[in-house]
Amino acid sequence: MTVNKIRHPYIWEIKQMAELWQIHFGGTKRQLYHLFCTALNLKHSLIIKRPGDHRIAGQVFWYVCLLGGKKVACICGLCVKPELQHQGLGTALMEAAHELLKREGFCAVILEPLDEDLVWFYHYFGYKMSGGYSSFFAKAGTPVNMSVISPREYHRLRRKYLPENGLELPLSYFKYRSREVTYYRGENFICAIEKDEWKQCLELLGDSSAAGGIAEFPERPHLRFTAPGDEEYTLMVLNLAGDIPSNLYSGFPLE
Repeated sequence: MTVNKIRHPYIWEIKQMAELWQIHFGGTKRQLYHLFCTALNLKHSLIIKRPGDHRIAGQVFWYVCLLGGKKVACICGLCVKPELQHQGLGTALMEAAHELLKREGFCAVILEPLDEDLVWFYHYFGYKMSGGYSSFFAKAGTPVNMSVISPREYHRLRRKYLPENGLELPLSYFKYRSREVTYYRGENFICAIEKDEWKQCLELLGDSSAAGGIAEFPERPHLRFTAPGDEEYTLMVLNLAGDIPSNLYSGFPLE
């Protein structure tokens, strides 16, 4: 009996993977090149192929994160060719990923479903809703001292400011996001602000009372902030081993 083949991809298959990603999630060729060269690790991904077909039918990726020193996998980019959906390929990929991650000692898997239909799909595997973040607006106020820092420095300082239920995302993720996000540090906070014209603070860690001064920095009358909290439940968690907080904070969107 022939079965679908699931394995880690080879480097020469990146072009196919980027094309499949583009179908589902968009992006220019330049953006996808940056994504696959900076943020995604082929060792942290699986592809599926149907018997007798050399083309990739589906794929899934994950970031290796830490929670209290324990490994947590943050899944992203699960997709199957449109014409091959509803044939069990996505389910097979998820089951294979869960088995692999459990063998490699991950204590949990988390993800951020893009729509309500996917919530039910992931619920089938045992995922449960978990914490996300809090958001608020702040009017521009008295400026605070801020300086631009590198993705590496932001990654280092982030460990200091994360709450106990906060996920340590990998450095590669912050390097990837640096094309669209500027990282700052202040006296007792760090923050990440979008570069586009609709600027918002994607993450504020530390002294939240500095929000008004931060809003003044990009010269906007007000700024939307995202910070640790549990007002927005956007994450889903699959507990593989160990105690996992019910209100995880990831910060940036995982896709």
